[in-house]
Amino acid sequence: MANRAELPLLLVTGGFGRVASVVVPPLADTFRIHVLDRTEHRFPMEPDQVTTGELHDLDLVARAMHGVDAVLHLAANASPRSPWSVAMDNLTLARTVLDAAAAAHVATVVLASSVHAAGGAFRDGARPVDPATAHPCCAYGVGKAAMEAAAMLHHDLTGASVSSIRFGLTGWPLTTKELADTWLGDQDAADLVRRALVAPPHVGTYHGVSRHGSSRWAVGNAAEDLGWRPRQELPVALSDLPPAENAPCRMFAVRGTPPSPG
Repeated sequence: MANRAELPLLLVTGGFGRVASVVVPPLADTFRIHVLDRTEHRFPMEPDQVTTGELHDLDLVARAMHGVDAVLHLAANASPRSPWSVAMDNLTLARTVLDAAAAAHVATVVLASSVHAAGGAFRDGARPVDPATAHPCCAYGVGKAAMEAAAMLHHDLTGASVSSIRFGLTGWPLTTKELADTWLGDQDAADLVRRALVAPPHVGTYHGVSRHGSSRWAVGNAAEDLGWRPRQELPVALSDLPPAENAPCRMFAVRGTPPSPG
C-alpha cells in the first residue's frame, strides 16, 4: 500500500453528510481525504484533514482548494421540497466550488446532482430517461439541472474532467414502492463515485440508480465513460413495499398536481 502522503488529495464538500457517509470511507485507500463541512461530525473513517466553515466563505474555499487533485462536491440542501431561495443557493455553492477549482487548476471534479433534474421526464413516462435530458420536477431539480450546465461550462473553460452524478435515493432506507425506481445501493453508489474520480478524462451527466432503476434511468453512458454498471438488487421485494400515502414529489404526482405537504 502506498504511503498516504503520496496519495492524491481529494476535497469533499459536505463531507459529513448522509451521501458522504456512504461514498467517502471506501475512497480512503485511493485518496487522502480533506473534508470541508459546516459541521464537525465524523463517520467511522477519520479524514486526513478537516476544515469547518461555510461554502459562502470564498476565501475559506480557496484555501481549502490548495494542493487538491480532485473535488467531490456533495454539499447542498438536498430536499425536493426546497423553496426557490434554497434551490438557487445550492447553485451558488456549486459555482463557488467550480470557480475555486478552476483557480486552483484542479483536474477532476465530481458534483452531486439528482434524479430530480429530470424528474419531470420520469413523471411524463420517458423510459428510460436520457441523462442528456433536463426536465426538472421541482425547484430543487431546477437548481441541479442548472448546476449540470455550469459543470459542462467548467469543462469547456478549463478542460477538467467533470462528472455530474444524478443520485437517486442514497443512504436512506427504501420504504415505498415509488422510490424503488430511484434507489441506489451503498456499494453501487461508492463504486460510481470512485470510478468518476479515477476515470480517464471525460465530461458527462450520469444516473445513479441500482439495477431495478436502470430500466427507468439510462446508465449506458456511465458504462462507456466510467466503466460503471449497477450490480445491487432491491433490498426488499417490490411486492412487499407499500405505496406512498402521498406523492413525495412532483416526480411521482400527476402532471399539474402538487405533492402533499409534510
